[in-house]
Amino acid sequence: MNAHQHYALLRRTPRALALRRIIQEVVKPGQMVLDAGCGSGLLSVWAAQAGAIVVGVDFADLALARALATE
Repeated sequence: MNAHQHYALLRRTPRALALRRIIQEVVKPGQMVLDAGCGSGLLSVWAAQAGAIVVGVDFADLALARALATE
C-alpha cells in the first residue's frame, strides 16, 4: 500500500472524520501539538492545517512516515 492509498483509507472511516472535526474545533492557530504515536501522521496533518505547530513521533512504521513526509 502506498502513502496515497493509506491516506485515502484513513480519510473514509467515520472515526477519522470525527477526529478531524474535533481537531478543527479545538486546535487554534499557533498552538503547540504533540502527536505521540502518530502512525501515518494524518491527525498531525489535520492539526497543522488548523494552524498548530505540530511534532509527531512514532517508531512503528518509519518507511511510511518518510514516504508521507516526502509527499
